[in-house]
Amino acid sequence: MVLGGLARLNGQKVVVIGYWGDISEGSIKTPKSEGYRKSIRLMNLAEDFGKPVVVFIDIPEIQSAPLSQQQDEYLVHALESMINLKVPVISAVTGIYNSSLIFDMCASDRVLMLEQAICIIPFPCVVSDNDPVDVLSLDIHDLHKLNLVDGVVECSSDSDSKSLGNAWRKALLNDTSTLSQISSETRIEQRFNKVQTRLSIIKSMKLGY
Repeated sequence: MVLGGLARLNGQKVVVIGYWGDISEGSIKTPKSEGYRKSIRLMNLAEDFGKPVVVFIDIPEIQSAPLSQQQDEYLVHALESMINLKVPVISAVTGIYNSSLIFDMCASDRVLMLEQAICIIPFPCVVSDNDPVDVLSLDIHDLHKLNLVDGVVECSSDSDSKSLGNAWRKALLNDTSTLSQISSETRIEQRFNKVQTRLSIIKSMKLGY
């Protein structure tokens, strides 16, 4: 499912897009084509008015594996649009138990994730000493060390909505302010390189992907 619209972040106008993945019969139900078209329209709106984009992503852990994901042309178009946006783009991973498919949606300048979060790679993976495992679980420290996550959102309780809101607000305000000081050309180049790096890291850990 894709939701989105205009919002205010401590008085600052931003465009918010939310990607939710539903688990159905052991596989992820990706948003429909009209959802991706909606996200493209919202990103174009953000660029027209020079407003940052915040993308909230929640794609849960998949219990059964391996998963075969097929991205249609609208998803590819949405990610291309995100990569080439002239305004700052931040991905906020809100789930605690995540599938590695979240990174397929993170064509952004920064990827933020809660300190309690973990990421499940539901494919055969290579770990230390080249030993294969069926499922690899990475905590936030692993993800940060691998440069898959750029920022850790610290919150004492992941079930306290007020504390969570304040933690996300602080992190998003800090990053939108920092990114706004960089030229759009530099942001786009850095963003493209980050996306390539993230996908390469994930791909290198998967066997037969």
